[in-house]
Amino acid sequence: MEDFCTCLMDSGLIPVPTRGAVYTWHNCNDGQRSLWKKLDHMFVNDRWYVTWPKSICLNTTPRTSDHSPLVLCGYSSRRTRSLFWFDNYLATLPGFLDSVKGVWQHAIHGTPMYSITRKLKALKPVFREQRRGKGDLSKNVAEAKEFLKTAQQLLDLDYCNELLLLLERVARIVILKATKLEQIMLQQWAKVQWLKGGDQCTKIFFRKIAVRRASQKIFRINSTTGHTIVEEAGVATEFVKFFEDLLGGKRCADTINIMYLRPWARHIVTQEEGDAMIRPVDRVEIKEACLTFMKTKHLTLMWADERSVTLFRDGLSLFADWSGLRANITKSQLILSKSALDARPRLLSILAFQEGCILVRYLGLPMILSHLTTVDCKPLLQKLDERLKGWSTVQLSYAARIQLLQAVIFAMNIYWAMAFILPKSIIRTVEARMRKFLWQGGSGTGMAKVAWTDICKPNNEGEQGIRALEPLNRGLMSKHLWDVIQHTNTSIWVEWIHCYRLKRSTVWTTSSKTGSWSWQKNVWLRDQLLGNVTYQIGDGVSFLVWHDPWHPLGPLIHRFPRGPETVGYHLMHDLAKSFVMVIGTGL
Repeated sequence: MEDFCTCLMDSGLIPVPTRGAVYTWHNCNDGQRSLWKKLDHMFVNDRWYVTWPKSICLNTTPRTSDHSPLVLCGYSSRRTRSLFWFDNYLATLPGFLDSVKGVWQHAIHGTPMYSITRKLKALKPVFREQRRGKGDLSKNVAEAKEFLKTAQQLLDLDYCNELLLLLERVARIVILKATKLEQIMLQQWAKVQWLKGGDQCTKIFFRKIAVRRASQKIFRINSTTGHTIVEEAGVATEFVKFFEDLLGGKRCADTINIMYLRPWARHIVTQEEGDAMIRPVDRVEIKEACLTFMKTKHLTLMWADERSVTLFRDGLSLFADWSGLRANITKSQLILSKSALDARPRLLSILAFQEGCILVRYLGLPMILSHLTTVDCKPLLQKLDERLKGWSTVQLSYAARIQLLQAVIFAMNIYWAMAFILPKSIIRTVEARMRKFLWQGGSGTGMAKVAWTDICKPNNEGEQGIRALEPLNRGLMSKHLWDVIQHTNTSIWVEWIHCYRLKRSTVWTTSSKTGSWSWQKNVWLRDQLLGNVTYQIGDGVSFLVWHDPWHPLGPLIHRFPRGPETVGYHLMHDLAKSFVMVIGTGL
């Protein structure tokens, strides 16, 4: 299929819009052996559309054959009244801004959209008069060419005639202006935005216009009753009927006084009450409703049990009966957490969904519930292979390969290394492919000249300065712990860690066996970070006495587990304040 599409692009062929049967081949069997396919197509080039712009392909009935005959014929559609159309070349004419200002400055009372609509309608005769003054632009270009041709033929007979030289110069100016206006018009029709300035060749515009007009056709539509409509008038009528049913008709106005019915019918809605009920809700009301909801703390929870899943299934059925939209069983999946694995068979039998797993990605990174696996890191390896495969076809020196590894490949690795602690198998795979590209390139042969550990040494030691991925990964992930230790409101994640994970402890004393997998891996790095962190006591407002490693022995909570209960001080500020009070009293 890829070769076929490439062949069509190279040959410049375009599929012809089709009408009639959808499938063009049948194996003439019945029952389960019956097979329908669309095997027959019709293609033309852009020049065909220039000559026959309304061409269509009719898929007729096959009769005694297994293939449907294709008939190429013209298509004549009745012209409809066009909407507001502005020709871009009018903006280049002198007096354009003055004519627009003269209409646009009139004050029109009403809504902004109504005012704009009335002004645009008032501009239509102005633009029509300007368009009529320029005439047929294509015809003007043809006449200008003939005028220039005649002037140049006369100039060939008398090269020294000043009048003929002036006439030829004027003819050149006229044809340039006429061609420019025609090019602007055709560029607008063809929607060719990639041709800036142009080369005065208008054939491409005519072809693009013909192809675009031929592709913007709807020959068949399925009605709400399930029938297929192929007639031109029926397609238009079905479109109008669908949107009338979707949007609804106009509401009948109140023609009688219904207030006298109040004593007998209590649920009567007047015109004013109805308008108040359907008016748009402003942001203040939404905010007040949300605040009221938070005060009541009334939350609707769905648990991973049979009752919740049954209610969810019944809700889907009610929604399907009301809207006609039903869940596709083959495309729907049930994703379960580890806590619901025991109830997995019962839940799957209730919903009849397939069991799936979370494959959600955010900014190219996987959103995982448990530990990072090699399957989650497949996108990293795929991108790495795509880069290296593209470079393997180019003859590069060793210096060029090292530059590519440092500038491109390591940027991809760092992006992942800043978010996760990568598995060692992934690190070994990435470094192995980098080594292979460095020493073998695209040839696939070659031996390593220098050990990879020596290449990863810094430049001041005489090596290439490529950083090893495993220590780089640990260093980048330690930056997250450093942000938590500083607690300088760097991110919402840091605030959340202090409020819900650490509370009255620090990263040095919190448990390394609780929390998510990512947090446990971050806490695992604290022993490597402890030797590189030095505490200096200031005012002690945010300094914990028992949990911060300010003492040479480390966090005091490890040596004195009952210290906070016995002494009762948590902040260094409170302890220092109490110590000063004791000295002041002379005790």
